[in-house]
Parts: sequence; structure tokens; C-alpha cells
Amino acid sequence: MHALRPVRVLAAAVLLLSASTVGLAGSAPRTVEVRTRITIENPTAEPVTNLVLTLPAAAADAGGQRLRGAPQRSVPTGVRMRSARGATTFEVPQVAPGGALVIEEVLVVELSAAQGSGVATRAAVGPVHERYLAAEPGVESDHPGISALARGAVAGAAGVDQQVEALLHAVVTHLDYGRTGAAEGALAGFEKGVGSCGTYASLFVAMARAVGIPARLVYGWADSGGLAGPLGPENRHAWAEYYHPDRGWVPVDPTFAERQRDLLFFDPAAHIAQGYEDVSHQASFGGRGLVTIRVEREVAAR
Repeated sequence: MHALRPVRVLAAAVLLLSASTVGLAGSAPRTVEVRTRITIENPTAEPVTNLVLTLPAAAADAGGQRLRGAPQRSVPTGVRMRSARGATTFEVPQVAPGGALVIEEVLVVELSAAQGSGVATRAAVGPVHERYLAAEPGVESDHPGISALARGAVAGAAGVDQQVEALLHAVVTHLDYGRTGAAEGALAGFEKGVGSCGTYASLFVAMARAVGIPARLVYGWADSGGLAGPLGPENRHAWAEYYHPDRGWVPVDPTFAERQRDLLFFDPAAHIAQGYEDVSHQASFGGRGLVTIRVEREVAAR
């Protein structure tokens, strides 16, 4: 029995959360295809066995978008697949010496029209799990400084939308955009006053929860001109949703808010949500060989 070995992952679209310098784009409703192609190659003379590859899901239902129909997948014979918690796991019994396997997936995603001034995209109104009001690592809503900043921001604001706008203003005033090279989160951003999209979104979510507004992080891709073509590392992005008791989950982008007059404006055509979990690549295999894995994603108009 050979020890499990790490897999070298080559990705045209690297799916780790990273900052993206993105702007704004107005757009009409549209439907797109999100295409994912995973190429697994074994360039050696030894078979690779028991490969397990976990990848972030390509897209998910979220505020501003809906999946149309089931995913269309092309999976080689013998490869087993399962999905859970925003990720898809592929179990590959063997990759032959000099062999290659290709897994493909096509999702049809319907993107809503641009929304602004607190107008919610389509979202079901229902019970909100208490986790969206609780503190957690990276969303330190119970920190005294974050709580005080949030309470001061919403003082005098009437209604959820006005409170959210006030919180967004406080976030973009408190933070300067920049990559820190360290783990991001609400407390790190609050203390350092700098961060990229993950910091902006985390601080907003923490401040919203601190004043009793349910909120959650969203992970996905964004582009200033509307998403089209390959999805690369520069497109990785994080934003947020807050819960309105009458309209359900409403998306907002704290990073974009720094560059727009209407802080509540959200353009779904410039965003595609992967999901609510920050999932990264994971892979392991047994055997003496070496495999390379290339993940390519792109958005095409439908």
C-alpha cells in the first residue's frame, strides 16, 4: 500500500478565493451557460489509482440567479461522483499510464436584471436559520469594536434597507482596498483597515449580524463588463446577502459599493455565485505515478 500523495493541480480558473479588481456594469436579464472541463492526465509509465478529487461546485441558486434544469455532465465510465456542501467529489479508480480522463459539466444559469435601491431579486421568504445571526470565525460579530461600529452606523436609520445602506457606508469608509497577503476576515479588516473582497464582505456580514440583521457570505465570480469567456483567478470574488423580512435574501456587494452612488445597487449579470461555502481544491491518490489536473471554466451566452 502506497501512501496518499498530493496532486499537482493546474487550473486555468484557479478556484481559491482571491481578490478581484472589478467595476460595475448595467445589464438586462440574460441566460448563460457555465461550462467546466476537468482534464486528468497521467504522463508517467505507472498507473495512478484511487484518485479522489474535490472541486467547488460550478454554480448554485442564489439571490440574483437561478439554475435552469439539472446539470449536464459527461463523466468517464467507472468514475463515481457525489455532491455535498457546495462541492463535487470525483472518485477515479485508475488513470492508466500515459492516459487522460476528461470530465465535463454544463450548467444553464438565469441571471436577473440589475437591481438597486434595496430591490430584492427573486428569493423565497421563509424562516432564517439562527446561524446567520451568530458569530463565527472570520465573521466576528460579537467583537466589541465591530459591534460598536455597527450600532453607531445604524443609529437613526429607519427600516432594514436604510440600515444596510448605513452599514455599507461604514464598511467602505473603514476599509481601504488592498491585498494583505494574510487570511482575511471581519476582525482582521476591522483592525488593519485594509483588505480585498473577502474582507469587505466579511466585515459587512459581521456588522449586520451585530445589529440583528441576518446576513451571509457568497462566493463566486465577478467581472466589470458582465461575465463572458474564461473564468480566471482575477474573476474570483466574494459578496454578501442580507435578509429582508418581506422580500427574502437580497444580494449586495460591499466591494462594488465603494465605487457606486447607490450602495444597494447589485448587478447579477456581473456576478455568478458558486455558493455559500468557500471550497478549495483537494485531491489525493495512491500509486507511484504523477497526475496533473487542469480545470477550465468559462461563461457563454445562451
